Amino acid sequence: MKRRPDLPPRTRGRFARRLTSAAARGQFELPVCQACGTVQYPVREACRSCLSDNLRWEAVAPGATMLSATIIRHSTDAYFQTLRPLGMASVRLDAGPVAMVRYDCSDGPVAPGTRLQIQNQLDRSGEAILVAVPEQAKGSSDVLRDPNRQIGGKTVLITGADGGIGKALVKALRDAGAAKIIAATRRPQESAADSVVQSLLLDVTDQAAVARAAELHGHEVDILINNAGFTAVAGLLDADTMDGATREMQVNYFGTLAMIRGFAPHFSARKQGVIVNVLSVLAHVSLPSMGSYCASKAATLSLTQGVRAELLPWGVRVCAVFPSTVDTAASADSPPPKLAPAQVASAIVTMIRDGSEESYPGAIASDLAGALRADAKAVEREMALGLPEPR
Repeated sequence: MKRRPDLPPRTRGRFARRLTSAAARGQFELPVCQACGTVQYPVREACRSCLSDNLRWEAVAPGATMLSATIIRHSTDAYFQTLRPLGMASVRLDAGPVAMVRYDCSDGPVAPGTRLQIQNQLDRSGEAILVAVPEQAKGSSDVLRDPNRQIGGKTVLITGADGGIGKALVKALRDAGAAKIIAATRRPQESAADSVVQSLLLDVTDQAAVARAAELHGHEVDILINNAGFTAVAGLLDADTMDGATREMQVNYFGTLAMIRGFAPHFSARKQGVIVNVLSVLAHVSLPSMGSYCASKAATLSLTQGVRAELLPWGVRVCAVFPSTVDTAASADSPPPKLAPAQVASAIVTMIRDGSEESYPGAIASDLAGALRADAKAVEREMALGLPEPR
């Protein structure tokens, strides 16, 4: 496919893909030689100091010192022409290597010796790029000028808006400056005297209703949050019928797919937009006591990856949040600890603004994600221990 001129180049080497993977999770990682401890940048197959090929990707200190800076005022690339002037700098990472980074040049070049922190971010083509921001900066930089990172003034549609996470999302997005929030629910809600929030009666399992909603609101929605969900809290084999598993797939998978199919064409036509799928860390590994729910979330994770690839060339960002147990009515019988719905909503706001693709709010989800990357089979066996012994 020919590259669109309004998106940055996507040419990256195979060994740089791990840098992109870390950026998608909002992390700054580099390969570290296990033989001599040297941090590698640019990424490579062998250590630049001792030539060992025993390299492991690890989180490294994001601090850096400015060496030199320049401002680029001309570019032969159509995408970068629209972003001029571009601030480029050479910095020495506290971890050792020298790196070329982007920086905010609106106030002119940054003086040598200035202390900075480095953020590993995704550009609009979905590739990693290093950005330098002031050392004490809070939050993500807007150096990349990505409209998909903005919430202020945008229109947001949230499904399952009457649940615990849904209500928290309405508040969080309102506080973040959304101009209009369409709160979609399966049951009628009392109208609130709120000029920002608009109610929408919508069952995501009704494809005709989803199509009507997309026709009515597709032209105005900038951010779609697929939050509607269902859990039967049952294993794959111990349930009396398959009704619960069927309902989980209808809501969690097919409902999410229907919403994306309805609204994605409008996003693609405008060449921007954000889709957030509210999943679960159990999309990555099955908890057998609620195995059919995990299977439905795993299917939706695969769906997320597929539509992300299809929409990336159109400048549309597809994200997923993977919380552990959240303190909602659906998890009333689940043991603590539980995340507050506001924590999940806050993580989604941060994920949109940072331009990352994944978020694991809370220590349980982030720790489990790390354990899965280290040894997925060991985590699978640990989850299986949660089942009672057979009689």
